[in-house]
Amino acid sequence: MNVELTNLIDKYEKLGIAKGSSLLMRPEVALQFLDELEKIGIGLDLVELWQPIEVEGRQAFVEDPFGPFFAHLVGSSDYVSKSINEAREYIRHELPEKIAFVSFVLSTKEPYWENLHTRQATYQNV
Repeated sequence: MNVELTNLIDKYEKLGIAKGSSLLMRPEVALQFLDELEKIGIGLDLVELWQPIEVEGRQAFVEDPFGPFFAHLVGSSDYVSKSINEAREYIRHELPEKIAFVSFVLSTKEPYWENLHTRQATYQNV
């Protein structure tokens, strides 16, 4: 596995919420993650949007299916920087008000989120 990616995931799993095989991050944390992701040369396929809801007195999260998808960039020589920049702009300027968390589908074949459900991701520093 890519050591830089593993280190990045290890760092950010403590700053987010594990939901299945996704790591939900508050937008300000997600922007920091994107900066570091770009430095290691990994782009994005999709930004997933998450809205908090209350179910039987407990907080839960519902995915909003309208997050940006970067298929139009496939084949671009600068896919990494373009996908990261589009994600940044979306999070900064177009994120719907009801969305409290985002997660990402990375453009890599690495199994990057595979063990999140067994880790101790918390709200700490989110």
